[in-house]
Amino acid sequence: MYVNVRIVGLKREVLILKTVKMGSKIALAIGLVVLIALLMVFPLMWCWNYVMPDLFGLAEIDWKQAFVLNILSSILFKSSNSSSSSK
Repeated sequence: MYVNVRIVGLKREVLILKTVKMGSKIALAIGLVVLIALLMVFPLMWCWNYVMPDLFGLAEIDWKQAFVLNILSSILFKSSNSSSSSK
């Protein structure tokens, strides 16, 4: 009886460890996505704030607006050619 309880306890501990490892991998993946998004947003924001207010009299943008502008431009200018070219 004691052996069965111990085996069930060990299985539960292994399951908890696997869940924690998977959770840490998911958190790492989310962190990398956020880091890559920020790396793409800040150059856009800096270029906009350097050129657009002086050239066109537009307002400066912050990082959230640059993020949305980045998403919008990726939607608008995405290539619609999904088939591979054949010779």
